[in-house]
Amino acid sequence: MAYKWEMESIITLTLNMQKDVVPDFMKCPIDTTEFSEFADTMNLLKAVEQEDSKKLTGDTIMREFHRIAHRQFPWQTGWENVANIYRHVFIYGQGQCAE
Repeated sequence: MAYKWEMESIITLTLNMQKDVVPDFMKCPIDTTEFSEFADTMNLLKAVEQEDSKKLTGDTIMREFHRIAHRQFPWQTGWENVANIYRHVFIYGQGQCAE
């Protein structure tokens, strides 16, 4: 299963990596019309994250929770939440936007 936050991670990693240090195999485009190519990339991401999790200690575990929460919770709360509604009412409900 490919979760939205895992797909977002691949996109974020691709866009944020320095282009001069990217390995050659990562420079090839992913054919998103073929599920097997995308699945291979997802499995590679999961394997790397699994290896990273083996390095956790009592001091670093809270950083892992923080990383996971930033990925997963926005997808679970959806768009209709108090923070988004407040933000849009604040922006579009006053001044020139309200007019």
